[in-house]
Amino acid sequence: MEPFRFNLVWLASYPKSGNTWFRIFLTNYFRNEETPASINNLDDAWISSSRGSFDHQYGLSSCEMTEGEIELRRPALYDHWATLDTLTFHKAHDAYTYLPNGQPLMGNPKGQAALYFVRNPLDVAISYTHHNGHNDYGKTVHAMGHSQEGMSNGTHSFQMQLSQKLLTWSQHVLSWKKAPMPVHFIRYEDMLQNTYSTFFKALEFLGVTPEKERLEKAIRFSSFEEVKKQEQKEGFKEKPPKATVFFREGREKADKQTLLNYDQKNQLKREHSKVMNLFGYSGPS
Repeated sequence: MEPFRFNLVWLASYPKSGNTWFRIFLTNYFRNEETPASINNLDDAWISSSRGSFDHQYGLSSCEMTEGEIELRRPALYDHWATLDTLTFHKAHDAYTYLPNGQPLMGNPKGQAALYFVRNPLDVAISYTHHNGHNDYGKTVHAMGHSQEGMSNGTHSFQMQLSQKLLTWSQHVLSWKKAPMPVHFIRYEDMLQNTYSTFFKALEFLGVTPEKERLEKAIRFSSFEEVKKQEQKEGFKEKPPKATVFFREGREKADKQTLLNYDQKNQLKREHSKVMNLFGYSGPS
C-alpha cells in the first residue's frame, strides 16, 4: 500500500453518490492483481458508523447507550483510527457536524482529509428511493430537504450501524465543504464521463503518483458490468435488506429523471438550487 499524505482519509458522501464505486476502484488499484477484487472483500477499514467497531473499541454495548452518549465517544474512536499503521480509508455518510462542546464528531481534523462524492440530487432521489426498497420518490424528495434526516436512527441491536445525521442534501454537501481539513470534491457525473482523469486527480490528492496501466486496469476491474456480474453471482453484503439490488443502473447510464414528476423536480431545485449551481447542476426544466 502506497502511503497517503494524511493520517486518516474519509470517503464521504450523501448516500448513493458514488462512494462504493470509488472504494472498489481503490481496492483494485492498490492490490494491482490480475483479476478483479471481490466486492465483498474490499481493502477499506471500518465505516464511520460501524456499531461493531464502536463496541469493540470501548468494550461496551452501544445498544444500551443513548445516542448522545454514543456521539460523545465517537471522536476518540476516530482519533484512535488515525494512529493505526494499517489504516487506509474510511467510508462516511455522516454530515460533518459538531458536538455541543464544539468538538467535531469526526474527531481531530489535524492530519485528516476527505474525498467527497457529490451527485445531482435529482438522480440521488431516484437511486436512494430504490436503495431503500420502495418507489415513493416524493418521500425521498421530502427527506432530502429535511434538516433532521438521518440513517439507522435508534440503538436497536439489529441495526449494524450507529445513527448518522444526514441533514438536508444541501446541508450535507456544505458541511463537508466547510470541514477544517483538505477536501477534494468529486462529481459522480465526472466519474462516469471522465473516469480516467477524475480518478487520476483523486489519487494525486491522496499523495499517490498514478501509473497509467495500473489505473486503467483498476477502472476496468471496477466497471459497472464487473460489479453487477459479481453481485448477481455472489450477492453484496452491503446491500440493504429491502433493496432488490445494490448496483442497479446508475453507473451504466444516468438515472432517468423523468421518473420524478414536475412538483418533485421543482421541489428539489427550489430547495437545493444554490448548492446545485455550485456544482453545475441545473436539472431538467
